[in-house]
Amino acid sequence: MREQAGFSLVELLVALTLLGLLSAALMESLHQGFLAWGQISQRASELEDIQIAQETLRRSLTAAYPSWIDSRKAAKGHVDFDGSADRLDFLAPIPATLLNGGRARFHLGRRQNDLVITVRPELASPEGSEIKTETLLAGLQSMEFSYFGRNGWQNRWQDETHLPDLIRLHVTFPPRDRRSWPDLVVAPRIDVDADCVFDPVSRNCRGR
Repeated sequence: MREQAGFSLVELLVALTLLGLLSAALMESLHQGFLAWGQISQRASELEDIQIAQETLRRSLTAAYPSWIDSRKAAKGHVDFDGSADRLDFLAPIPATLLNGGRARFHLGRRQNDLVITVRPELASPEGSEIKTETLLAGLQSMEFSYFGRNGWQNRWQDETHLPDLIRLHVTFPPRDRRSWPDLVVAPRIDVDADCVFDPVSRNCRGR
């Protein structure tokens, strides 16, 4: 009898087994590829969040305005700038995305584990409604402001006659958090309140 063309049962089983192994290897490769892509996308998003937060802070702190305040309790006045290790209040131009013209009071601080910025018009009452409150960075372990002046770096800048030469923000993340925050160091560019009255005796402003 003539042999019939085709595959034997053993050959068919071997082919199906090889096909199954190849399919499993391909699915595992696709799975690993999707995981790697997700990790890369997450990492890129984290880096973008840090860059946006640093750029927002740099733009605001660079434009900090040394508005002069006459002090009735002390012999001399001081600029409207109140900084400590965990918070910072200062005046700067209102961002164009919120309003046009004028200055706003900026507050930088920590709310739970987040770095938060609050913006309010300069002339608004403290009880007034806020223009905007935004979380710049979430999931912090710690944050610390420091200020550079004649006496080097210090963790407070209050009741001073001028702005600090440099402002630094140091941030850390929890141990398993892969994010990294390069220390932000900013130099305010405005030295004198343009509306102050210069006193030649004290060589300081006398207010408006």
